[in-house]
Amino acid sequence: MKLEIFSTPKEFTKLFFILIAIPLFFKASYGILNSHVNQQTQRPNVGIDFVAYMTGSLVLKTQPQDLYNINVQTEVQKNYLKEDIAGLLSYRNTPFVAFLNLPYTLINPNQSYFINYIVQTILLLIYAWLLLKVIILKENKPNIKHFIVLTFMYYPMWYVATFGQISPLIAIILVCIYGLLKNNKPFWVGILSVLLILKLQYIILIPFLFLIVKDKKSFLKGLSISFIGMLMLDSLLYRGFYLVEYLKFLALSEKDVLGTNLEKLVSISVIFNIFKASSTVIVTTLALLYGSFLIFIEKSKQKISLEIIYSLMILFIVFINYHTAMVDLIFLLIPIILLYMTSIKENNTKAKITAISLFLIPWLTAIELHALIPVIGILASIYLIKPTR
Repeated sequence: MKLEIFSTPKEFTKLFFILIAIPLFFKASYGILNSHVNQQTQRPNVGIDFVAYMTGSLVLKTQPQDLYNINVQTEVQKNYLKEDIAGLLSYRNTPFVAFLNLPYTLINPNQSYFINYIVQTILLLIYAWLLLKVIILKENKPNIKHFIVLTFMYYPMWYVATFGQISPLIAIILVCIYGLLKNNKPFWVGILSVLLILKLQYIILIPFLFLIVKDKKSFLKGLSISFIGMLMLDSLLYRGFYLVEYLKFLALSEKDVLGTNLEKLVSISVIFNIFKASSTVIVTTLALLYGSFLIFIEKSKQKISLEIIYSLMILFIVFINYHTAMVDLIFLLIPIILLYMTSIKENNTKAKITAISLFLIPWLTAIELHALIPVIGILASIYLIKPTR
């Protein structure tokens, strides 16, 4: 298939934006990276997620069964940062994630942070390549120009690599799941969906996937094999059954003093926090929304295209979730690309408006208006599915 990227002189404006987009992506990202380093200690700043990941890896390396011990994590983190810290940026992932970061414990902290930045940037480029391969190049007339601008001018692409989070890997998993759904491979959808446990709050996607796959038996088979394998691996790394202690720790550590900045989350939890909602109200509201969306998916899966329904699923797990951080907005690039391509293919104005809204809302984090992000995201989702009169 021949890809005509610049066909006429009228493409000059688009070319101009493309020539800006990619260099700006690298320049902005590297600039943010340098601002995250403590110039006195030459180590990552305490507020960077990479510090939490290194804390987990260092504990796993020497005291694996204390991985979810707050006192042990605090002591290890102080030694790592070489400075006094108020509170703890706690490690809140599975043992396997700590294992993945073990190589960074073998080198200088500042060097490991920069190497992690390079690895994260490579993961983002893989993410972009998968979006291109799985979504754009599947179209009859692939629009490479729009893809480059949408991807490399998308604000979270600039800063995600500097936090050292696992979000780029989760984003890659989400794109691959879409590709497997598109190619009707339910067994592998089940296998891959278990990897969402690497960032536990996103396993809420799994029931939605179960509803939309055609061969549910194959999906459950893949899911079971993958889950048992992951559980055994994590327990082996922890040197014991870890799941109970892990879940207790997650419930205990969802507070500011242990690293969860509730005001800077970008999901519905920000709204709960503003109105000081009780635990009962939060659990009831989330349960009702989750149940309602399950019913919607079941009723609509035959009427709505996979592009739209998968976009809605991503929007749900991002915005109707108690813990969605700024870095997780990287997932929105999937529905942005899907909806934008749908708008071109089907002349769907609603899809285009929703895609543009999702593309712009991450900039609200730059001006500390985090609370508006879930509001706009939820309204955009409702607008997308609202029947046209």
